[in-house]
Amino acid sequence: MNDSHQTASTSEQHDPVAPSEGSTNIDSGTSFHKHSVARRAILESVVIILSILLAFGIDAWWEERREASNMRQSLEVVRRDLVEVLAQLEEFETFSADTARASLEAARALSGLKPVAIAERPQVEAHILRSTARRTMRLPRAGYTDLLNTGNLGEIDNRALRDTLVQFYEAADRSQEIVEKNSGLFTDQALKDAVISSGLLMPLPGDNAATALQARRNVIMRELMGPDFPVRSTKLWQLPMESTELDRVVAALIQNARGATTGQVIAHDTHTKAAKVIRQIDEHLAE
Repeated sequence: MNDSHQTASTSEQHDPVAPSEGSTNIDSGTSFHKHSVARRAILESVVIILSILLAFGIDAWWEERREASNMRQSLEVVRRDLVEVLAQLEEFETFSADTARASLEAARALSGLKPVAIAERPQVEAHILRSTARRTMRLPRAGYTDLLNTGNLGEIDNRALRDTLVQFYEAADRSQEIVEKNSGLFTDQALKDAVISSGLLMPLPGDNAATALQARRNVIMRELMGPDFPVRSTKLWQLPMESTELDRVVAALIQNARGATTGQVIAHDTHTKAAKVIRQIDEHLAE
């Protein structure tokens, strides 16, 4: 009997206890809750990542639009400058042509076989004084300077336009330097030294001013001098035809005409190039 009791007791100790229905439901609910939390966390992470990417995308889009707007404004300023360049070059070309013509007319009169007639002398004097006038060529370049300083020049995606801009302004700088040197050498030094500094001709205010500014200056000077201002005799007309001084004046006038004609050619060529740049800018802005 003891053996039977021990056997029964042993069986009771080793028989597995079946889980109850309530315990199974609790485990299933816990597992579902864990999966739900994980899915929510993944979804939130995805939303955050997408939000960040969207923010970056919006920033990049906005920055691109801002840069494009800045570039367009810069090119519009360059175009405005070039329109002013065209106007200045047209005036400078006309000024240079008038200077060359006046110099050659005076040189022609002084190179004759006979002395200049008294009646013609005032006109010759006017031509000489007109030849001593000069004009500096300074082309507007605020827009191009802004492109260089801001680095926007390298951002122009139209390579042909970018290269044209660089080449134009580099050539314009060289041209302005040539014109300035010619004016300084041929007009300020050679011609004025031969005629004005030597005292051969008095720079009295006349009626053939080269610019509006000079015309106003002459009016004010005549008012200040008054009608009784003493005028010395013109030594130029006292020189003999074979005089070395007269030869020097004629040579200076011809050289001055050469310098003025060079300025005329430079202005014409630069005008053509500036017009080409404007057309390229217009085509680019229309894209």
